[in-house]
Amino acid sequence: DADGEVHSALLEDYFGGGAGDWGFLAVRVNGTRRSIEIMGDDDEASPDASDGMDEKLHQFRNARIAVRTGTNDLYISYYDYFSKTLKYGRSLAGANTWTTNNGHYLDGATVVDGVEDFGPPYAVAAASGTDTFTTTIAHGLAVDTPVIFNATFMPAGLVAGQEYYVVAAGLTATTFRVSDTVGGGTFNFTTNGTAVRVYFEQTTDPDVGLWSDIQIDDVGGTDTATWRPVIVYYDNTNEKLKLARGDSSQPSGTAGWTIQDVDVAATVDVNEGQYLGSGSLSMKIDGSGNLHIVTRNGMEGGLYYIYAANIDGTGSYTFSTPVCIDPQTADGTWADITLSGTSPMVSYKNGTSYNGLKYAYVASGSGLSADDWEYMIVPSATAVSDQRTNIEYTATETDFPYDSHVAFGYAASTFQIVYLRRQLP
Repeated sequence: DADGEVHSALLEDYFGGGAGDWGFLAVRVNGTRRSIEIMGDDDEASPDASDGMDEKLHQFRNARIAVRTGTNDLYISYYDYFSKTLKYGRSLAGANTWTTNNGHYLDGATVVDGVEDFGPPYAVAAASGTDTFTTTIAHGLAVDTPVIFNATFMPAGLVAGQEYYVVAAGLTATTFRVSDTVGGGTFNFTTNGTAVRVYFEQTTDPDVGLWSDIQIDDVGGTDTATWRPVIVYYDNTNEKLKLARGDSSQPSGTAGWTIQDVDVAATVDVNEGQYLGSGSLSMKIDGSGNLHIVTRNGMEGGLYYIYAANIDGTGSYTFSTPVCIDPQTADGTWADITLSGTSPMVSYKNGTSYNGLKYAYVASGSGLSADDWEYMIVPSATAVSDQRTNIEYTATETDFPYDSHVAFGYAASTFQIVYLRRQLP
């Protein structure tokens, strides 16, 4: 970061053969380690996910980090492959401020979107004289979520094993109502007369967050004092790009975020954001708080750029029409974006040659038109592996060797760096 500190995220992906001997998703700041989430605490042969620790190798994937210079505030977004959820963590000044590993296994507080699988079955109480179910923990249910009640003691009128659907009325973090049809009226079971303990389980879980990137908005207005994590991510269930903006510096659970679809105007090969975000996703926030997003169309191919103007406090963004900056259908995976002021610069995999690296930049204009962009193949001494690429820019030519302003990183047999030398007049 600007203070010269090194921040990294790593998956300690191991199982040592005994109960509790599992690896972690962790972060390091100048070598000091902090745990984000553990993969398990029981023997692999007899896993127990009911305690929120799932005994699964390779469980946490595609971690991205963002750091607020000065306060040493580190945020991380990542995908939980077991529960198919998008999660986040926070480490402030080197302390485990807000992570799953320091006490949020069972309350879902670090889940940004999706449903944590410590969940079903959830214990719920059917309140006497009402049609509302009250849960002991936050359920994260969305409207029209199918649920099945499977307890021995059922409220009158409901059938164990039958599928019902969550309706909007009464839906909060810990309460919900059900209907026997999607979009139908609330099912009345008030004739039961007494509160009973039942259990329900969801029949379908959303799959969100395999691809994500996270930034911190601390620009202008109230955001300077209450900075907010902003996460762009792919919703695999609905095949759409989405964005979550924290309602505070430390959001708790899905209710702590303003979540929106990246609703963009339909263009050629892009139907209101559908398939954008699959396979490649990167974001930066500029000095004015504006969002710059680069992503790939997972269905049709091609690399796209999306812009959204700054907002202050809570609320939703308005997104630009996606601009196709490289139409080559095989290119655009593992993209990374950086900024020269407000001008975006992008590195990404050259899928056409299968082992190359490409660079796209704004040659003129704002980048909101395809005509503003140029792209080129980056000369590299080795074959480029099918892994994440990196790009960094500096306005000071003495920061990088060879009088260069742009540096690219990529994986080969070892990590490689390429410096793009400045063109002299």
